[in-house]
Amino acid sequence: MSGLKAYSVQGNEYGVITFALSGVVARREGANELNIEFSQVESCRRMPGLDDFAGKPGGVPMRLLVEEHGWSQECGYCERRVYHDQPERVWEDDQVFCSAEHLAKGADYRAKILGEQV
Repeated sequence: MSGLKAYSVQGNEYGVITFALSGVVARREGANELNIEFSQVESCRRMPGLDDFAGKPGGVPMRLLVEEHGWSQECGYCERRVYHDQPERVWEDDQVFCSAEHLAKGADYRAKILGEQV
């Protein structure tokens, strides 16, 4: 996967990291992933610090994007946007929750659903 560069592609309140050989290719692939038109991409900028994630399973960890690059992620329970400067946030793997209470509620909900399916 050598030569691939990381790009942050943003549009319609959401963004993705895509790996491409050029900005125009990253913009096109990012637009496809975001399910928007090429012209609806609000920005496509290089993220050289993320180049090493090219070709790695799972891509760039969301925790890294939130904590070090100013992104946000929806709470895994209530879907409220969670940012790096919210002191109550709690991480479970690569999913953030707006509070420990919502982490617990999310775990209870998942256990109930999985228990009903078994």
